Amino acid sequence: MASAIMEISQETAVPVNIVELTAPRELSLPSSAVEESATVNEGHRSSREWPKIVGSIFNQVRSFLPQWKSAFLASCVLGALIDPLFFYIPIVNKDTKCIGLDNSLKGAVISLRSTTDLFYVVNIVIQIYIELKASTFRVMGRSYLHTIVLPMANRIWRISSHILIDILAVLPIPQAAILIFMDSSSLNMRKFLAFLALLQYVPRVLRIYLLCTKLNKTPARETEIWILFQGAFSFFLYILASHVFGAFWYFLAIQRETACWQNACRNNNGCEPTTFYCNGRSIRNITFLNDLCSMNPHNTNATPFDFGMFVESVHSLGQNLETSNHTWENIFAIFISLSGLLLVLLYLPTNLKICMELVTSSSAKMRNIRQQETKYREVQRWLSENDIPEDMKGTIMQKVDEQLEPNKDVHVENILYILPLEQKRFIKRHLCWPIMKKKPDNAGLAEFLKPLNEVITKANALTEGRRSDFFNHLKSAVDSLSALAWIAYTGKECGMSMPITHVEESWQMAEFYNNKILVEYKTKDPNHLEWAKALKELYLPGLRDYVKSFYPLGPVWSSTGKAVSAAPSKPKAPAPGAPAPPPPPSASLFSSATSQASSSRPKEGMAAVFQEINSGKPVTTGLRKVTDDMKTKNRVDRTGIVGTQEKESRTSSPSFSKAGPPKLELQMGRKWAVENQIGKKDLVISDCDSKQSVYIFGCKDSVVQIQGKVNNITIDKCTKMGILFTDVVAACEIVNCNRVEVQCQGSAPTVSVDNTAGCQFYLSKDALGASITTAKSSEVNILVPASGPDGDWAEHALPEQFIHVFKDGRFETTPVSHSAGG
Repeated sequence: MASAIMEISQETAVPVNIVELTAPRELSLPSSAVEESATVNEGHRSSREWPKIVGSIFNQVRSFLPQWKSAFLASCVLGALIDPLFFYIPIVNKDTKCIGLDNSLKGAVISLRSTTDLFYVVNIVIQIYIELKASTFRVMGRSYLHTIVLPMANRIWRISSHILIDILAVLPIPQAAILIFMDSSSLNMRKFLAFLALLQYVPRVLRIYLLCTKLNKTPARETEIWILFQGAFSFFLYILASHVFGAFWYFLAIQRETACWQNACRNNNGCEPTTFYCNGRSIRNITFLNDLCSMNPHNTNATPFDFGMFVESVHSLGQNLETSNHTWENIFAIFISLSGLLLVLLYLPTNLKICMELVTSSSAKMRNIRQQETKYREVQRWLSENDIPEDMKGTIMQKVDEQLEPNKDVHVENILYILPLEQKRFIKRHLCWPIMKKKPDNAGLAEFLKPLNEVITKANALTEGRRSDFFNHLKSAVDSLSALAWIAYTGKECGMSMPITHVEESWQMAEFYNNKILVEYKTKDPNHLEWAKALKELYLPGLRDYVKSFYPLGPVWSSTGKAVSAAPSKPKAPAPGAPAPPPPPSASLFSSATSQASSSRPKEGMAAVFQEINSGKPVTTGLRKVTDDMKTKNRVDRTGIVGTQEKESRTSSPSFSKAGPPKLELQMGRKWAVENQIGKKDLVISDCDSKQSVYIFGCKDSVVQIQGKVNNITIDKCTKMGILFTDVVAACEIVNCNRVEVQCQGSAPTVSVDNTAGCQFYLSKDALGASITTAKSSEVNILVPASGPDGDWAEHALPEQFIHVFKDGRFETTPVSHSAGG
């Protein structure tokens, strides 16, 4: 039976970190192990009952741990205040010139010290008990306590650091020092005992520090009471330091007076060191001590003893002390001054800063609460304006409360993302069902798409005739417009594509000309490259992902909604008084008019639309005819002088989107945004830290100075820019730029240059170990400080061309020597 229990317990044992648990929790054993161990011995409890009893006791002890830590901290602080009182127990009898003990103070101090020592002993027992029970439950009740002595010893050894501190702090060194004090006639022995008592103060103060450190990590402490407690605790440390120094100063003063008596005894007969204790022999003649060991001696011929700094009291930082030639006295005076300076210069400002941060955090918390209340009212107003039912309002407001508690923002315009799936569907039906339209027939669908077809026809007309310098731009834009007709594709009829497939196929027609733009303007103008990339992103993945996410099978129609023709349209502007309009455009690509079909069988649905497109007649009715004089072999405009006016009109810049307003601001406290700055030479970012990033975009002919360490710097789409920064934690990235100069005055672990033409990067001595990555870039020069005394910069051009050789089953790449790689 015992072996069966051992096997079951080993299979089901789960390690538990008992020390880190703070809330009580039910501890249970596997049912199989409990059932098989349920054997009752006469006169003893069964093995089934022991785990329950031990677990119950352990849960009670664990639930008491938070209160015990607070009580133990209070006892440690009280003990730290009691220990210096041991130095006040020795007293001087001026009449008999002997040293005695203050019995009242001795009894009180020893009693209080013994009481605080009991807390240390109990804390040691609790730590060992917790580790013991943790080991017991790890073996899942396979034996009693006396059978796990070795595992217990191993666990105790792991936590020996905390237990060792408690053991050193509980040693009765001050009590022993007082008992030995009266029996020791050696001054050095008394000093050694005092040193041991003072040395024991280190583990006792260290234990207070460890407990306070854990207390500071406790959450929900940023309250006014907690701030006052921290201020009071800082003031307590100053009081404790003065208390310790005052007690030690008193004890050393007595030792100094004893040293004077011993020095006088060496020069006089009938005097022994043991006679200086009040319980020993008395001195018959003590008049010579009044002359030699007094501040105002009666015998003017006697040389007074130099008591040094023990004549005066300690003030402020100890700057008023006048020491003697005694070595330990001077060391003690220096230690007082240094300790005072450290307390004032280091500890006090740190605690003041903590308190200020807590006050600031409380203010920020109140500000967040006000913002949450404002957002809460906005959500309620949105619900009322959209006539959301009352039962649904409660669910939505509950989710809003859950979102606002962790200080997350709630977008009123897109409130659906915080709702569950069922409520989200209900809101969508509630908001969108009234505006849904009835599915049109073929004629209605063609009429609905007629405005789009007119735009496509007009755009096609722009690409006809004389070829302009921006033909590829127009062609790629025109060919991509057909993707907007995805609304007519459902994939349900024979040969019809799905909406997402139609979008991808439409872009494939335009991608040919879009790639031409990327190749033609790769080294000319990066603005054209960005335009081509933006056009592609508009359809892939923009329109494609939209259709895939919301309308994978086409638009959703309502069986009871209004007709599509009843949908509101944009009012047309009145026609100005102008010449007659041009001829009407060609027939719609989706026109419902019948045409001559190659097959006599009539077709229905979208098949009829494709039949009309394939016929080609309505589509080509608006195209211009090429006459003989337009042909290349018969052109007459090649002779004579080429006019410049026509050249200028052809090369006029297209109407690209204008840049946004200039910007230099800190966004969300995390990101510095510098955008669209032109001709600004005095841009400075001074108030920054290592957690913030800097993003410079669309700037031209400007200079930006970054004063301080930041996390990362990104320079995007800038021309003729100068950037000067100190330190960067992560990386400095230069992307899509033209002729930029960057200087690093501190350190930068990583530098990245991508798709950039012309870059001068100055590295400081601290940044010479930076990792530099280049891709699709040209004219990249790295300048480093020269080793010579003139302080000039040494320029190194990074390679642009490489040689790839297939060797030994892989390609070996080396830079071309004439491109600064050799």
